[in-house]
Amino acid sequence: MSTKKQSANKQSVINVLLTVLFLALGIGLIVGGTFLKKSNDEKIAAWEKTTGIVTDYAVSKDDDEVMYREIISYTVDEKTYTIKSSSSSNIRPSIGAKRDIAYNPFNPDEAIIVSDSKMGTTLMFIVGGVFTAVGVLMAGMTVIKIMKGKKASESDSPEGAFYSGGGAPYEGTPNAGSWPPYAGNDDNYMGRGYTPPAEPARPAQPTDENPFEEFDSKNR
Repeated sequence: MSTKKQSANKQSVINVLLTVLFLALGIGLIVGGTFLKKSNDEKIAAWEKTTGIVTDYAVSKDDDEVMYREIISYTVDEKTYTIKSSSSSNIRPSIGAKRDIAYNPFNPDEAIIVSDSKMGTTLMFIVGGVFTAVGVLMAGMTVIKIMKGKKASESDSPEGAFYSGGGAPYEGTPNAGSWPPYAGNDDNYMGRGYTPPAEPARPAQPTDENPFEEFDSKNR
C-alpha cells in the first residue's frame, strides 16, 4: 500500500473517531438535559416556593475573565439557608436582587433556583445541538470522501480502465487498447463478460512434402 493511501486511510479513521465523539457528546448532552429538565420541573411543581435574596457572590477566573456566581439566602420557618447558583456570569450580581426558590418541605436545605435550573437545561440543549450538528456534518463529509476515494480507486485499477460507461464496475463497453491482448480460447474474456472477436480464417498453407501440390491441383 502506498504512503499516500496509508495517510488517507489514517485520516479517514481519525475523521470517523471525531464524528463518533461529537455525536456521542451532542446526543449525551441533549438526553441528559431532557432528564434534568424533567426532574427539575417535577421538583418545582411539587416543592414549596419562597423568595430568596442575593446576599453575596463567588468570584472565579475563566481565561483571564472574571466570573461571578450568586449566593442566595432564603428563610424557612425562621431558619436561614443559602444556595449557590450553578451557573456563572461575567456580570457582577446585584446584591439584594430577588430570586424564586423551590425547596423540599421535608428537607429545606435541598432547594433549586428556578431561573437557574431553566438556564442550565437550556444551555445543555444548545451545546448538545451544536455538537450533534457538527457530528452530522462531519459524518456527511466523511461519507463523501470515502465514496470519492472508492471511485478513484476503481478508475485507477486495470479493470476500471478497461471498461467505460455504466455505473458499476465491469459495466459498459471495452476500451480498445486498455487491456492486454487476448490470449487463449476463453469465450468469457478474463471472466469479465467480454467475448473477443473471432480471428479471421487463415488461407491453407502448402505442406512441406510438396509445396506446389495445391498450385498444381488448381491448374490441372
